[in-house]
Amino acid sequence: METGTPIHRRIILVKRMLQLKIVILVLAAVLAAGAAVVLDLYALLGDTLIRDLGEGRAAELLAASARTVGLHFLVFFLIAAILSVFASHKFAGPIFRVEKVTESVADGDLTVRAVFRKGDDLSETAESVNRMIESLREMLLKDKNLAERVARRIDEVGGKLASGELDPKAASELLGQVLIEVRHIGSDFRL
Repeated sequence: METGTPIHRRIILVKRMLQLKIVILVLAAVLAAGAAVVLDLYALLGDTLIRDLGEGRAAELLAASARTVGLHFLVFFLIAAILSVFASHKFAGPIFRVEKVTESVADGDLTVRAVFRKGDDLSETAESVNRMIESLREMLLKDKNLAERVARRIDEVGGKLASGELDPKAASELLGQVLIEVRHIGSDFRL
């Protein structure tokens, strides 16, 4: 999974549900803030315009400005929607990548690494995942080497016992030592 070339994502919506939630939250905040500002502005200006210009002329001005404000708000809302999709991608992309790496680890591949694009957020998460993978690899390698050493010692004891070089009592003592080593296999893990 790790390559020397930079990662380029062509798909913007890599984690659709997560990104949709982020976009909806951002747009809801924009809508609420925009509505609050517009309502406050019209409430403040409406009274002043009615007092200064009269009700008929004030209504005309407010209606004309409502169209302009509505159009500006729609443009701003669309810009916010587009920006929130791209902003959500800065989180969803790395999360997607970490998921793929952890799936590989779950399948037994401890050679993978979480590699993010330059500028992606959550780089600390990638570093943490990579440290975890390396730690697992080192502990499993230690256990694998110990298991191989134990297997060689058992073969050695079995061969000497079969050839008569070793009496059963001495073989039992050697196997007791091997048993002590066997008990260390997996001791780095809390299961």
